Amino acid sequence: MLPFEIKAIVAADTWFLRRLVLRPHLPLEESRYPEDLTRKAIHMGVLVGGLIVGIASVYQEDETGMTDNNVWRLRGMAIAPEVRGQGYGRRLLVEISKKTVEQGGSRIWCNARVTAVDFYKQQGFATHGEPFNLADIGAHYIMKKTLSGS
Repeated sequence: MLPFEIKAIVAADTWFLRRLVLRPHLPLEESRYPEDLTRKAIHMGVLVGGLIVGIASVYQEDETGMTDNNVWRLRGMAIAPEVRGQGYGRRLLVEISKKTVEQGGSRIWCNARVTAVDFYKQQGFATHGEPFNLADIGAHYIMKKTLSGS
């Protein structure tokens, strides 16, 4: 693992990597989420040599789309292909979970791609329900985790 830092970034700093990793077949606009600019949105990045190689965002939102002070949604987590598997994703998830707890969050959830389910399980998330398909993106599971320290 190369030397790195994890820090807060602005929403616009996430869009390129989201598109590159999560939505390469869609226009850049599809990588801009409506929640990105909400007051309590948190965006974090992993920087190696000053370049963003990992991103994640969380928003105060429960699984039904309603704002819930204790429940936060993880969305748009992506690690650049050239550094995937080196531990940056795990470290980023730990840091963004800490920030979520600092904001009063006690649970975090996400729509996880089937290919990412094992990664999230290793980080303490559990699947809920059956797999479902997101148009133009693919099969997903809802995954949830209770955050410690809350």
